[in-house]
Amino acid sequence: MVNVLEKWNVLLPEAVATFRKLENLRHKSIHFSTNTYSNLRNDTLSSLNYLDTIIDVQFSAFGLRPWFIEGTAGACFIKASYGNNPFIKKYYIPLCPLVGVYYRYSMDDGPVRVFDWRDYESKNITDEEFKDLFNNRSNEKLAPTVLPPSEDVTYWEWTWQRPLQKN
Repeated sequence: MVNVLEKWNVLLPEAVATFRKLENLRHKSIHFSTNTYSNLRNDTLSSLNYLDTIIDVQFSAFGLRPWFIEGTAGACFIKASYGNNPFIKKYYIPLCPLVGVYYRYSMDDGPVRVFDWRDYESKNITDEEFKDLFNNRSNEKLAPTVLPPSEDVTYWEWTWQRPLQKN
């Protein structure tokens, strides 16, 4: 399966390399030998470290990933060219509210809430233009974070126990 996901350019190279290391440990466990007992603790810890690396590399919300717009100050946004990527659609899009440059978030009383204006000027912009607009946005133009929001503001909320919900 790793070979298929690699060929489809779903997995990042570091995730592929780490999956291969995990595969070697899996084979040692399944194809039993007496050495398995003597290395059980170390192999188990290595397996957990490999899984941690794979999850971080492939599913992180921050860092240099090919699907994130680089250089946005303090936030991650998915590049337009990755919007229809099956991996991104399955694992990132359901957790990401679609926001414009003037969104704002709040975590005052538990759930994370993201507020944004309902309407933006209807025009296509590049990822680079989005980055520049976001990095140079004016605080006066940010969406207000009051509840209930006005009719021209939409918001999403989620907690760690409940997925993203648009309100």
